Amino acid sequence: MVAPLALKPRTETTHLTTESLVTELAQIARNSCALDREEFMGDMVAVAVAVRNARNRFIKALAITYLRYA
Repeated sequence: MVAPLALKPRTETTHLTTESLVTELAQIARNSCALDREEFMGDMVAVAVAVRNARNRFIKALAITYLRYA
């Protein structure tokens, strides 16, 4: 599913190879937490987590985005 994507640079930290993106996706799956380290937009960082119900099923995501130098 990742291979057909055209990975275009948006910032200096954007993933540009399928390998780096797949590595990060695997880390997200292990940690249940995702970080955006200025990959989409310079000076913007974010964290997101999966919210699960009592049966451990995904029900929603919670994300916080902020500017590093506001």
